[in-house]
Amino acid sequence: SGKPLDVVAADNNNYAGDYVDALICAEVCKRFNKEHGTSYPETAEDVFNIVEGDQMLWLRRWLSECKTEIKQKFSEAIDAVIKKGKTLEYLQPRRPSFHDNDDRHLLITFKAAEFIEVLEPFYLHGRQLLENFLSRIPKDRMPYAIITAGGGSLVHGVRDKIIKPVLNAVFNSPKTVSEIMERTAFNTSKLDKAIALGAALIANGKISVQERLLHDIGIAIDIGEDISLKLGLPKGTK
Repeated sequence: SGKPLDVVAADNNNYAGDYVDALICAEVCKRFNKEHGTSYPETAEDVFNIVEGDQMLWLRRWLSECKTEIKQKFSEAIDAVIKKGKTLEYLQPRRPSFHDNDDRHLLITFKAAEFIEVLEPFYLHGRQLLENFLSRIPKDRMPYAIITAGGGSLVHGVRDKIIKPVLNAVFNSPKTVSEIMERTAFNTSKLDKAIALGAALIANGKISVQERLLHDIGIAIDIGEDISLKLGLPKGTK
């Protein structure tokens, strides 16, 4: 119709693409520890803590390889197999090789079922986020469609393991859920660029953002004394 599209609400996910990379990296570490008797981080949180510091700098390489060699390529392969109507058993496992600074090597074999199992915490957090988000919206203003953006959107299972189960619980109507799921056409090659593309659309007047709800996000700034006085705020307000 040529009319601008109003994005009436948005939410931020702290457990997205980077979290998936860390989950996979933690699983690689578990297998490496079992094989070589090492003590590398075995949880996503520990992986993040270590790569943000000065220890095990080579672990950043593992994290990057988990992103490209396992998360991205395997998600694409799984989705391609499903699109062809074939079972996941048809898919050949990913077999990337990892080595540490002591030149110890391990060939990692990831089957589809193992990959999906490793991602369960990501799916769980995604469902919790969407449930919390929808619970804050009046029943008469439920979204026409739900669109995910960013690196986490490229991970296999977002639609079937996050969006669909939550919509089933909210609407309790397979027909309604099916209609909502079919309203969005996905261009997977652009999903990781969705934020930048969205900003460009807003700048060109194609999309108007009326409301933005941020989840678990805080912005802290020091407010100068002169501004504080004008706003009637106490000194040292953040």
